[in-house]
Amino acid sequence: MNIEQHSVDNLNATITINITKDDYQSQFKSELTKTAAKAQMKGFRKGKTPLSVVKKMYGKGILSDAVNNTLQTALSDYLKSEELDILGQPIPSDDQDGDLDFDVNNLIDYEFKFDIGISPKVEVVGVSAKDTYNIDKIKIDDKTIDEELENAQKRLGEQSHPDGAVLAGDIIKIQAEELDGKKAKENGWATEFSVLVDSLTDKYNKKVLKLSKDDSFSFDVNDLEKSKGEDYVKKYLLNVPKTEEGQEEPVIGNKFEGKIVDIARLVKAELNQEFYDKYFGEGLVSSDKEAREKVEESIGGHYQNQALQLMYRDIMDKLVADTKVELPETFLKKWLQLTNEKLSAEEIDKDFPGFLDNMKWTLIKSELAKKFEIEVSPEDIREAMTAKIRNYFGQYGQQMDDTMLNEVMGKMFQNQEEVNKTYEELQAGRVFKKIGETIKQKDVKISLEDFNAKVKAVNEKQQA
Repeated sequence: MNIEQHSVDNLNATITINITKDDYQSQFKSELTKTAAKAQMKGFRKGKTPLSVVKKMYGKGILSDAVNNTLQTALSDYLKSEELDILGQPIPSDDQDGDLDFDVNNLIDYEFKFDIGISPKVEVVGVSAKDTYNIDKIKIDDKTIDEELENAQKRLGEQSHPDGAVLAGDIIKIQAEELDGKKAKENGWATEFSVLVDSLTDKYNKKVLKLSKDDSFSFDVNDLEKSKGEDYVKKYLLNVPKTEEGQEEPVIGNKFEGKIVDIARLVKAELNQEFYDKYFGEGLVSSDKEAREKVEESIGGHYQNQALQLMYRDIMDKLVADTKVELPETFLKKWLQLTNEKLSAEEIDKDFPGFLDNMKWTLIKSELAKKFEIEVSPEDIREAMTAKIRNYFGQYGQQMDDTMLNEVMGKMFQNQEEVNKTYEELQAGRVFKKIGETIKQKDVKISLEDFNAKVKAVNEKQQA
């Protein structure tokens, strides 16, 4: 076997691999023998099929596999031994003969040619103590603090069942009977359900807010709540049971008379020491001033983390724009076409500029990781993936024991794409952290309203 690398230019090269029959024939014969031992063909006992028959029936496929396995092993070993830093994967050269002759009775030598894209040297500019980037400093206004405290009062409040007038925000329970004109329909449909007053259509919202417990009112059940379809009305308001196959649904009119039999009202918790201890932790807050400061600090921390991520994105965009990176574009486009057969040439052309920017950022990030001596260990990846799994199942209130966790982890580690994704996330996070510690950050004051608008615009641009 002989392997040679020919440089086309500083970004492209060709690898030529010459495989002799001595390199693969022992594997070919071994696989023929194994196949013959397992073969069960008409006219022969199992394992007694002559090699000549096996060779005639299966030899071409076995020979093709033997040559291909030898080729892939040789190419992989060569890339490792030469420590070549390439982009994408090697692809067959245009002058590679695509129709190879696999003659099982006349083993020959083969020549294969692969094009490779060489990873360019990257000199990153824009990440030093002299470089300054803006970071938003969000002002948390009194209205936002008031809203957060009010929501907390609601969450920690208690439910009451008053006898008086219905108020906005109440939940009312209604006992309803189907009408025939203005009277209750004989053997008509009866139902009981609860609705949020604020969810009623304007017509019935105004009517109900003038009523009290034990008052009655007539309504069209299909028009009672906002934006509710027929299926919702049948299931949650009329309480129509599921019908078995072949059964007919009951015929129910839409006009009803309903009596308000219960009012459920949330009474907000008072802003007192009991509330402070429940919401902030025992003994941490003892006054309205301290409570507002704590809320401002909490909300501010959340938004400042978003501001940090926006600054990191600005830095990434600037580094990609300002760092000169030459790429083997012709090779990369061909590689994309070969590895994404479902995409048309037009689709690849459309997305190619974005792909090149992503490739540039990957190279810049790798260079910065070397500069900052950042490493991501297998244990780091395991811990991150474990956290992902626990968070995912935690959203649905599921607790995981070690057996279940190990089972899910085993499947995730078999998914190389997921492993690579976790590695990239960890590396990027650590690179950005180091960037933030290296550069100068200039505070730019911004209102919460303007900051939310900015975040929305960034998200819409990303999705476009």
